Amino acid sequence: MNGFFSGMPPARDWFYGVRTFAASMIALYIALLMQMPRPYWAMATVYIVSNPFLGPTTSKALYRAIGTFVGAAAAVLFVPMFVQSPYVLVVVIALWTGTLLFLSLHLRTANNYALMLAGYTLPLIALPVVNNPLGVWDVAEARTEEIFLGIVVAAVVGAMFWPRRLAPVFNDSVGKWFADASTYSLRFLSRSVQPEEVSALRASMVATFNSLELMIGQLPHEGSRPQTVRNTKELRGRMIHLLPVIDALDDALYALERRTPELVDKFAPLLAATCEWLEHKDADLERWHALKDQLEALQPAPEALDDRKQLLFSNAIYRLGEWIDLWQDCRSLQYAIQCESQDSWRAVYRHWRLGRLSPFLDRGLMFYSAASTVTAIIVASVLWILLGWTDGGSAVILAAVACSFFASMDDPAPQIYRFFFWTAMSVVFASLYLFLVLPNLHDFPMLVLAFAVPFIVVGTLTVKPQFYLGMLLTLVNT
Repeated sequence: MNGFFSGMPPARDWFYGVRTFAASMIALYIALLMQMPRPYWAMATVYIVSNPFLGPTTSKALYRAIGTFVGAAAAVLFVPMFVQSPYVLVVVIALWTGTLLFLSLHLRTANNYALMLAGYTLPLIALPVVNNPLGVWDVAEARTEEIFLGIVVAAVVGAMFWPRRLAPVFNDSVGKWFADASTYSLRFLSRSVQPEEVSALRASMVATFNSLELMIGQLPHEGSRPQTVRNTKELRGRMIHLLPVIDALDDALYALERRTPELVDKFAPLLAATCEWLEHKDADLERWHALKDQLEALQPAPEALDDRKQLLFSNAIYRLGEWIDLWQDCRSLQYAIQCESQDSWRAVYRHWRLGRLSPFLDRGLMFYSAASTVTAIIVASVLWILLGWTDGGSAVILAAVACSFFASMDDPAPQIYRFFFWTAMSVVFASLYLFLVLPNLHDFPMLVLAFAVPFIVVGTLTVKPQFYLGMLLTLVNT
């Protein structure tokens, strides 16, 4: 029994599943009460927007509203203009989706969702009405209203009941990075490097500060103060610098040990003092100043640097001082973030690259992903037109959505296969409800009871990354 229950989601995940289901039922009830034509859009939007944390829920709600509005406006503009020329309309839709997808791939924060959504919202609205272009305004209006309804309900319920802030999770991740970075630095300072250990620590540190980028982008959406957000960005920039700074220090110490072994004993007390300073987890300025004074006392005079041995010794002191300043900055930033201090933070480590940190953008891969999306939409649309298949627009929509979802991956094919598998499974589940369950229901409370168990369970599983895609597709398409 213990083994069975150990694999069950924790209570907070079940709270999230219940909360999201309740919000979806509220949205569905309001949509039915207002006699909206497609109330399931409001219900599905709740699951798409909702997140266990307040910040991601708020940001996704905002950017989904923007993306839906822009995509709906594009449908109202383009469909009447090009409906008499099907192939031209297909090219316009494909280029619109591909262009906005290409632009969204340049953004590494939550606002890229608005561009991506605006891209595939156009085919979602435009293609079902090509046989009745006069109805494009009604469809665009209905989708916008129902999605806005779902957004508002999800945001309000998420903020009122069991809201979880992302800031504590961010602080925990930062704490994990400091634990790894302390051990990593200590191994190099104490000259006890084990390749397997430091490789694992390095990989863990890289994974942590990569995950912090998405968290930092969400913090403003849950009410974090501007100075706190600036401090998080400063901290992440210094986290990235720590690895090359330690590598430079290790190279300097290695050169000192190999070429001037007689000076190593002179340098050893300084390394011991630094290791002792590293064990303190605060950013005490007095200890930092005392350590810096020790460095300055050992620094050779400028005229002595003509001697190669003294130059190597001076370089080792400089590299150690660089690491000490960087670590002091990291600790002081950690303290400022945890205390949510709004005082202006002052750096002691300065480097010209810190102000120019920017993510690497593989524009070739981005263009390839966007071009693949354009090609998939055009090919699916041409097959639809040539075959004369009435509901063939659904295939085009699925192609646009699937290509957009996984465009940032190096190899999106496996995820696209999963996408279509879970979409097919949702058709099976929807058929069971449509033919076996719904005909026996006669009022809204019975509908809620019929949906409760499967939707709460599946909604709870969306918290787990490994289940998110499949469970969300099942919920939304069912």
